Amino acid sequence: MTGKTICVLSDSCAAPVVSGIKKFRGEFEAYLAGKRQPVMVA
Repeated sequence: MTGKTICVLSDSCAAPVVSGIKKFRGEFEAYLAGKRQPVMVA
């Protein structure tokens, strides 16, 4: 989506997701593989 659309908001919408994946890639992969449960914070 980033840089692929005429919508000016697309870059700002994708930035938090890309940043989260870069910083917590191992946790995302463990969750997707079923090795880890999501943490619920109240």
